[in-house]
Amino acid sequence: MTVATTVLYGQTTYYTTRVSTAILNKKTNTWKWSPKKEVEIKITIADDDIYFDNEAQTHVHLTSDMATLTIKGGTQYKWFGIDEEKIRCSFSIVSWDDGSPVQYYLSYADIKACYTMAPPIE
Repeated sequence: MTVATTVLYGQTTYYTTRVSTAILNKKTNTWKWSPKKEVEIKITIADDDIYFDNEAQTHVHLTSDMATLTIKGGTQYKWFGIDEEKIRCSFSIVSWDDGSPVQYYLSYADIKACYTMAPPIE
């Protein structure tokens, strides 16, 4: 999958169409997801750095090699990193077997965001 290898080589820009966030319920150890919101957020992948053109102007520097995980219905490519505030996080790209849009996940210990990608811009 070229999207996953792009994280380590070159620079590519993607645009999201929807975002949903989740907060961890520590009592039940389950994630409570918000409804999906229509958005347009630019995500730029440049070598070992991911830039989100969101309200917080999030920047994640990847600090680990890629792990490939088989999940129900697809494949997850995952890296660990630190953000602009020096907080540990993970960045994942999920590719679905049925051809559904690729999703990017930015995850922290108790909060995560799921960005659904728009088709590539030619």
